[in-house]
Amino acid sequence: MAVRAAWGGFPEELLRPALESAAVLPCENGHACQRVVIEHGPGDAVGICMQQPPHCEARPVRKDERAIYLLDEKKLFSRIQKLVGMTGTPEQMPGEAWLWRLGSLPVNGDRSLPAFFIFARNIPAVDVAIGRLVMAQRECFLLIVSDGTLIREAHRATAQTCRSIIIALDDLFAFGADGRISSRAAGPEAVLAWQEEVAPTAGTLESKFPTPPETTWKDVTVTFKSRDIISVKCRAAPAVNIERTHIPGMFDSASAEKIPTDKWYLLMAFAARGPTLGMDELAKLFGSRKWPKMRKQKSDLSKALRDFFQIEAEPLPLNKRTHRYEPILVIRQDTNTDLEVWLRDFKA
Repeated sequence: MAVRAAWGGFPEELLRPALESAAVLPCENGHACQRVVIEHGPGDAVGICMQQPPHCEARPVRKDERAIYLLDEKKLFSRIQKLVGMTGTPEQMPGEAWLWRLGSLPVNGDRSLPAFFIFARNIPAVDVAIGRLVMAQRECFLLIVSDGTLIREAHRATAQTCRSIIIALDDLFAFGADGRISSRAAGPEAVLAWQEEVAPTAGTLESKFPTPPETTWKDVTVTFKSRDIISVKCRAAPAVNIERTHIPGMFDSASAEKIPTDKWYLLMAFAARGPTLGMDELAKLFGSRKWPKMRKQKSDLSKALRDFFQIEAEPLPLNKRTHRYEPILVIRQDTNTDLEVWLRDFKA
């Protein structure tokens, strides 16, 4: 909220007038001082330098100079949505006037990723926003920051733990000194590359993975890209990204949200806390030290893996000497992924 002079070269088409009039104006001579407005009557106002002694002489102030303008969020958000192919109605996050959910970015199938915008005044505000989104979203997200100078490498690293991305508003638009807006390519290109990276590329899978003939578990590597997406590499075949909801048994079909099953959380535990798991790790995950129950959880996961990959051998055998399950396949998490964020909240 400021008078037009304070907005500088910011595009007027993205501003809207407020009802109030300013009682203080910035110095038009480029000094650090300000002018206090003294009204003598309707249409009769004078601006007096607040510096002592005064830097500038008193002068008449026009009514239009005192008009206060606000950022027109709807127009700004509409431009962003059109530029990056976003859908949905922007809405403020509850209790956070500075943080908005802009809408969703479509990816493969019926899946979409949320996008957010923050009007940040300082670095701590960006810290808080990223922390909240990482803990609350449980999925990849795009965050656009109003001021790119406030983004730090630590912010990007935190977002990458859940395969998310942060860009600045000036990655999307250039604001000319003449008040014109022009689109930039860097931001949309970064968003598109991110969408392709985190989106599942095996959306047409029905219930079986196209495992190459004569593949054994030693040829299989499963890498978690996020809570809900894994990358599967079999022998010399290219790696394939697969969404959890395309793997039978890994989601609750009776749930509208298709929440992960215990088998999926156990697979995540092997990736985050493995490579092997024993009674202590399983008890921590499932909240029980009853060995028959833990053994059944493991057996259910083994069956789901055998069915999906069409490999008959046991993928997660028990080492009877150490009493630890030792996967034959490689199960790991991506270097930019921290599955503990989700495992800590799991309740069996």
